[in-house]
Amino acid sequence: MRKLRERLEYLRSSPPQEEWNDDEEDDWIGKCGMSGFVEHSGLVCIYALDFFAEQNLPIKKIFAKNNKIFKFILYYYIGGFMNFIGITALVALALSAFGFVMYVYFFSIGYGFSIAGIGITLLILFRNQLTLGTIILCGLLILYGIRLGGYLAIRELKSLGYKNLLKEESKKTVPVGVKFSIWISCAFLYVCQVAPLTFRFVNKVQDDTLLYVGIGFAVVGILMEIIADAHKAISKKKNPNRFVCTGLYKIVRCPNYLGEILLYTGTFISGISVCNSVVQWIFVVLGYIGILYVMFSGARRLEIRQDKNYGDDPEYQKYVATTPILIPLIPLYSVKKYAWLVA
Repeated sequence: MRKLRERLEYLRSSPPQEEWNDDEEDDWIGKCGMSGFVEHSGLVCIYALDFFAEQNLPIKKIFAKNNKIFKFILYYYIGGFMNFIGITALVALALSAFGFVMYVYFFSIGYGFSIAGIGITLLILFRNQLTLGTIILCGLLILYGIRLGGYLAIRELKSLGYKNLLKEESKKTVPVGVKFSIWISCAFLYVCQVAPLTFRFVNKVQDDTLLYVGIGFAVVGILMEIIADAHKAISKKKNPNRFVCTGLYKIVRCPNYLGEILLYTGTFISGISVCNSVVQWIFVVLGYIGILYVMFSGARRLEIRQDKNYGDDPEYQKYVATTPILIPLIPLYSVKKYAWLVA
């Protein structure tokens, strides 16, 4: 922060004819710690506004007279954003664009591949500062994303019930503007979900206890989701018309969603020690709250659908009344009455 303040003061006081040296500024920005671009950018904006206030000149003359400052501000703010958040956002946008084929793909196949893509992108971008812990966490996110995207694609090909469900969804007419809104919102959420790992790289934080605690949660979560999905597929193959209430489904009714919550709880825990600005915390917290909201919304949709299919079955009624819907040991058995869970 001090180096940034010094450089801005220097630019403001230097002669107007001084040439702008791109290589010099590249080198200076690197030394100044571009990793802190989010919090620094606030100072840049404050200085810019303060600078405008000091000028008693028309806007064109201000820009003409002080080109160095404005070029620096644009380079620092936009360049920094694109380097650290913008690239992951572009990856998420590209890989979630499946949704333009069928809008549900924005948050199904596109979701899985976006998370995997962001994980691969981080490995490439920060290949020179990888540690054991960050390699493991990146690998877990890549594994999770590829498995989820692949699982959903295969299920669409093989599961008649899932095919019929998608057919019903595909009949819905979704305006192009709404599709774009969903696309951008989903991509933003995916970026925020992985933000704890992104900021660990950006802020050059070494492996610590919280990272490995987070990895532990993530491993348990991924294993739980894999086991739950596999068990449900086997059970449905044996008895397609029977609800699943064995295995992990004895603990909660949506163990696959619980696994996903554990994965991102681990990612969130790993980020507690890395955030160094309010804006970074906003990204991290939004990602965690966002995925919790999506998982509870998914549980609500599943509950409504299962009530429609099995609601008259006494065994199902007993199962619903005695098995928590999502979180073990917490007596929350139904969320269908919460109409605000509509993600």
